[in-house]
Amino acid sequence: MAILTLKQARRMGCTIAAAAVFGVWAAGAPAAERAPKQASAAAAEAADAAAKAMEAVEAAAEAQAPSPEEQETVARIEAAVDAGRYDEAIDLAKASVRTIKNEGLKTRVTHLVAQAQRKKKDWSRALAAYLALRDRFDKGSDEYIRYDAVAGILRASKDGVYYPLAEANGGDTSKTLDDDAVLAEALAVMARKQAEGLPLKLQPVASARTVEDLMKRFVPLVEELRRLRVLWPDLSASHDRSAVQTMAMRLADLGEKTIALLGSKQAEFEAMQKSRVRNTQVEAAMVQHRSMCERMIAAEKALTAAMDALKGAADWPEGQKLREDSAKRQAAYAELAQALTPGKDRGKDGGGHDWRRDMRDWQPPGGF
Repeated sequence: MAILTLKQARRMGCTIAAAAVFGVWAAGAPAAERAPKQASAAAAEAADAAAKAMEAVEAAAEAQAPSPEEQETVARIEAAVDAGRYDEAIDLAKASVRTIKNEGLKTRVTHLVAQAQRKKKDWSRALAAYLALRDRFDKGSDEYIRYDAVAGILRASKDGVYYPLAEANGGDTSKTLDDDAVLAEALAVMARKQAEGLPLKLQPVASARTVEDLMKRFVPLVEELRRLRVLWPDLSASHDRSAVQTMAMRLADLGEKTIALLGSKQAEFEAMQKSRVRNTQVEAAMVQHRSMCERMIAAEKALTAAMDALKGAADWPEGQKLREDSAKRQAAYAELAQALTPGKDRGKDGGGHDWRRDMRDWQPPGGF
């Protein structure tokens, strides 16, 4: 069964980091919880083939080499922007909309238009241009995050003055966002202000009562941390490390309870497997508890994916211990999951039933 890919996750609104974390979480979830029933294997394969063909067409279009005429047009627009002839640059860009086919050059022209509108202090059109530029990138990419933030600053500014920056500079309102250095300062001020609230976002992660709640709270936190680092590269690594450490501690707490619970059930399950009497309630419990193991393994993998995605935690020496502990818990869950899987020879000696066949063919009374 197909699972959510990173590209699909980004299209659904996840960032790259969140897509990585959510991807391994979705991959580990039980099939019944991951996706609805598919019409047929043939239909699924046909849809997959069509999607791959479409992606190949898109890739070919994106890889199309720009023509000399297109390159010359973009060079003229760049020269006009560099010379401060912003209206000329905007007019040239408008005229090139239908002539430029290369996607990379289209993005470059969109960026030049956004720059021109901002530098000529046409703030409302600059906002619209940066939103258009943002939408040319995958949601969650560095470029999407950056241009979305620029649009947010323009939206929050009056007459090109970003007042949180003015306050940080002693009330000086002479600096406006047409200056690239001022815009960079504004992005850093916004990110620093938002980073102040990060410690408060750790408590919901630390207090999650189930692994599902834990993932719902942890994935957005990873997304927020990565977004802030894109806007403010000097973000303290302690924020990344605190997030993964809190996640690891909560997983360890939940894991201790889960392993103890499932371990106590193991003897009961093993006795049933050896019995010639079928107990459907116990079999259903086996399915449920095996599913719990799979979810815990997926959450542990999401933790290591987050450590890889967050720059502040990627090369953290203490993080190696967290990875090792996570690997041990995953091994314990895998062992329990195996113990909760009925033996392959059950039902073949004339006693009991073929558990896998019975569960596969079972339907509720009255049909679906």
